[in-house]
Amino acid sequence: MSFRSRKPSRSEESSAQAQPQANNSWTRSSVIYSLIILSALVTAHFLRPFLPTEFCGFGQLLCTTQPTSQKPSSTAMTGPYDQFILFGDSITQQSCDQEEGFAFTPALQNAYIRRLDVINRGFSGYNTSQALAVLPLFMPTVAQAQIRFMAIFFGANDACLPESSTHQHVPLGQYKQNLRDIIAHKVVTIQKPRIILITPPPVDEYCLEEPLSDQWIPERQRTAEHTKQYADACREVGAEIGVVVLDLWSIFMAHAGWKESEPLPGSKKAERNSVLGELLRDGLHFTPKAYRLLYESMIHAIHKEWPDQDPFDLDKYFPYVLPDWRKFDKR
Repeated sequence: MSFRSRKPSRSEESSAQAQPQANNSWTRSSVIYSLIILSALVTAHFLRPFLPTEFCGFGQLLCTTQPTSQKPSSTAMTGPYDQFILFGDSITQQSCDQEEGFAFTPALQNAYIRRLDVINRGFSGYNTSQALAVLPLFMPTVAQAQIRFMAIFFGANDACLPESSTHQHVPLGQYKQNLRDIIAHKVVTIQKPRIILITPPPVDEYCLEEPLSDQWIPERQRTAEHTKQYADACREVGAEIGVVVLDLWSIFMAHAGWKESEPLPGSKKAERNSVLGELLRDGLHFTPKAYRLLYESMIHAIHKEWPDQDPFDLDKYFPYVLPDWRKFDKR
């Protein structure tokens, strides 16, 4: 039996002729794409110092967010700024307002400029029970930011009298437990911040009872003696847990000239105290003079407890988070 070779059909001949053409076309396309990618890599390399963060993709192969010749020193902080959180009530919230003069939050922000972000988390009217409820709603995760300091400043509203129509009163024992729970909360402890517990300040009963606006409540809401109990309790919690206490109540009282054997300044049992009148604009909230006293006391406490964190001594320990303009790579 013999076999004849079959002559290829026209369609097979056409397919055979097209195959080399397709291969040549694919090869040319591959070369073109390779050249495009190579061009992009070369361009990105030379533009690297000028590209913003959002263009630094491809797994950071194309560029980095910082010129390679301008790496921070081993003592410099990298990444986001660490935070100094001010957690408190209306006295904290209003500490941003510079309309009347000196303000606590802006002053602290200026002291730590380019080193820490000072964050005001003041909530007007809040007591410690409400503070404990909102705490996990605003605290950053460790991945978002590192909290280096946290000031906790509550008690002015907790110290409202039990019969107060504002219903802000928190019993003394519960106030102490709330402070413990805030400090021991997992969103705080995971950050391991340097905690500063601030006592509630004194009140001026004379000024509290003066009708200052349409919002004035004629019934008695606070007394000097009742507020003192909460300042004492705050101090006790700080000593018990071992955190730093900024005893603002005692600082204000010292300025008012109080001696322990005498009636409390601000109480109706004592004569009206002019110094408290200069510190408390409505018997409770701070004047610029009081905010300056708070700021100076805060800086003093930080210098005493953590001298390496004194904002006026930081150049000894680490520079700005981002480099000084004189050292910045201008390529």
